[in-house]
Amino acid sequence: MHCGYRLVRYNAEIEANLKTVTMIEMKRKVRIACVQMDVVYGDISGTIAKVTQWVEKAAEEHADVALFPELVLSAGYALGERYKSVAETIPGPSTEIIAKLAREKKLNIIIGIAEKTKSGVLHDSAVFFDRRGQNLGIYRKSHTYPPTESIFERGNELPIIHTDFGPVGLLICYDLEFPETARILALQGAEIILMPIWAGSELLEKARAYENHLFLVTSSYDEHTEIIDPNGEVVVKSPQLGTPAITTIDLNRRYVDPWLGDMRGRLVKEIRLHVGNPGQTPDCTPELRQWK
Repeated sequence: MHCGYRLVRYNAEIEANLKTVTMIEMKRKVRIACVQMDVVYGDISGTIAKVTQWVEKAAEEHADVALFPELVLSAGYALGERYKSVAETIPGPSTEIIAKLAREKKLNIIIGIAEKTKSGVLHDSAVFFDRRGQNLGIYRKSHTYPPTESIFERGNELPIIHTDFGPVGLLICYDLEFPETARILALQGAEIILMPIWAGSELLEKARAYENHLFLVTSSYDEHTEIIDPNGEVVVKSPQLGTPAITTIDLNRRYVDPWLGDMRGRLVKEIRLHVGNPGQTPDCTPELRQWK
């Protein structure tokens, strides 16, 4: 018996295996710079000037990726109703500047912004610009932080960004509190989760990296900015505000952990719906027929 969940993953694994040769030929060592910085509060131009300086420093460090915090292009992480006046469309004035920087520095840039859609809906978003300055994708925060629920609409997609070094997923801050978001990205093949945040739990960051066996990278304002490997270990962390965390990761390296449970294979067994029905196994409970 195979449940739908497992079949979806099985098909994804087949597709991933078919791409193995191509992926090995790709550049798989990726130098990542994640920045711990503050905004010039309420001053978008001043904040973009600070972002520009950090992009230049990342380029000097020969970074492939520069990750910036949540809502940084809107010059504030607690603006309340003011987000409605500073939100921009994508493309828009601020993102056009970032796209130009990405193109000039030949650098992938992921950055947070209060986005206003054509219909006027506001989202807490992150946009991914590649080395050519092309917008590879926008992620709209799917779990809005309760105090901002009246301002930002929830996103309803968890896209995979296909880069020149491999598949990447994006999350934003409060998404970390919900394990399903990272798991969905992992099931779609993400090898790295890039996550602009305001602040967050290092324990949960380690857990999401470890339980999904992928790299997780954060960029924050007033807390740790760090890169965590698939074993849940912190590879590098910014020592203080106004400093970056920079390192090179190898996506071709295998992180083998025989003790890490295979949730795909054990999902049905661990539900234990047969408990309380002596002599009945998980495969023959009526509740599990939906998985056949």
